[in-house]
Amino acid sequence: MREEFHKVDDGTVLWSEDNKYYYDNSCIPNIELARNGNLLKDEEHNKIYEIVNGEFIYLRKDGSRYIEGEPYIWSK
Repeated sequence: MREEFHKVDDGTVLWSEDNKYYYDNSCIPNIELARNGNLLKDEEHNKIYEIVNGEFIYLRKDGSRYIEGEPYIWSK
């Protein structure tokens, strides 16, 4: 089942068919994120994202701890 998250500022859709790998475009992905639990890792850019409450995806900063008040990247 396809899962999608939407980015507010530019309309980018982050999607996955298998809930293991997520891509940011329909045809030619700019990024590929590998999911492990609620964490999404972008190996190419060395970034880690977190799915929070199954609704929002935040960029994790400050030693992989979520910083309150940071804007989310994608939302359902």
